[in-house]
Amino acid sequence: MKQYTIYFTEPVVHRYIGDRFNRETKKWEYDVECEDISDTFTVYSLKAAKSIINENLEKYKSSCITKIWSNGDWENLGEIKLKGSNKTFVANTRQKKANY
Repeated sequence: MKQYTIYFTEPVVHRYIGDRFNRETKKWEYDVECEDISDTFTVYSLKAAKSIINENLEKYKSSCITKIWSNGDWENLGEIKLKGSNKTFVANTRQKKANY
């Protein structure tokens, strides 16, 4: 599994369609518009990460791609490239070619 962490210089707003708990009715609401305000976001899709960066490009500071294996080990794969390929090769693994 890969995890994409994005850092901004100041808090930005990220709007998405998701699930949230309504405290008044004490029930979950599905497929509603949600909003997060933070200076750090962690997502699990490269497309979502790039769209957050492109929406707030003037406040973008840095990013990090982390590969996490099932046993809990992790490897830092570098920064997200907005142009070109984000394929990386992880040394000392069974991986044979550069992959997402």
